[in-house]
Amino acid sequence: MKCVKFSYDLSMSAITFDILVFLSQCEEERIKNDAEGIIINFVGGRRKMSWRDQEITNDQHAWRLRYLLPEIAKLLPSVVQVNLVGEGDPQIFPYVLFPARYAPILHSPSYAASLIPDFGDYITMTVRQSWFHAMRDTNIEIWREVLNTLTTAGRKIIVVPDTEATMQGQLCYVYSPRLYTPAAFSLPLRMALYEKAKLNLFTSGGPMMLGAYSNINAESFNLVVNGVSVCTPGHLTKVGLPDGCRAQNSVYHWSGEKDFVLTTIQKRLVELDRSSNGTSKQTRVS
Repeated sequence: MKCVKFSYDLSMSAITFDILVFLSQCEEERIKNDAEGIIINFVGGRRKMSWRDQEITNDQHAWRLRYLLPEIAKLLPSVVQVNLVGEGDPQIFPYVLFPARYAPILHSPSYAASLIPDFGDYITMTVRQSWFHAMRDTNIEIWREVLNTLTTAGRKIIVVPDTEATMQGQLCYVYSPRLYTPAAFSLPLRMALYEKAKLNLFTSGGPMMLGAYSNINAESFNLVVNGVSVCTPGHLTKVGLPDGCRAQNSVYHWSGEKDFVLTTIQKRLVELDRSSNGTSKQTRVS
């Protein structure tokens, strides 16, 4: 198998879902080189650029290096191997705005879908509940009311809790009778859960980026957050996230206001219901 190798330098790069931009560029290079596989080398080191870089503990960094970055990389089917190496030449790509121009490239591994319980027709809500930029967290009051309204209307809600908050023993503060914790600790299960859902709901946080590089149906809200430099209208526009932009089947909204959130979700569900009913009718006719 012809493979191309790329190095992700941890002394210069984020240990977050931002790696998706890097992976999308690796995939483009693979196609250009007519290769079948990708090998990712994570070059040891720690970035010290931001306040978060300074505050994250060595143990938190080690956990992300072993259980987050490699698992995100493996959602790209062409990635055949990931390695942690002491040194290497970092792969420098020209900066590309997010969402990038690429076709859907992320998929859960085939085994993961069979492990997801039969939830029927469901919606996911992914909660952000973090020590970092807590002002970006999922708003409890707004989302409790939104989810209660959807549940009363007969919608089945599956909540994915925040990974690090759950590890620290915190209860998920957005209540749902259906809390699927395994997805918080397994990227294959998370992706499979999102792929099988009718609609996936996010607020400002890393997992929302999965929608820009896959075929999942998603709506992300509250991208503009006061007091956070990377969540200002100017910055979001600069990096390619203007209000209401669409990437694949995911739509990104600056507002997190309750009435807007609920109306937007209800409208999207009507569209998805119509599409699903149309597909069902076509299947019966054929």
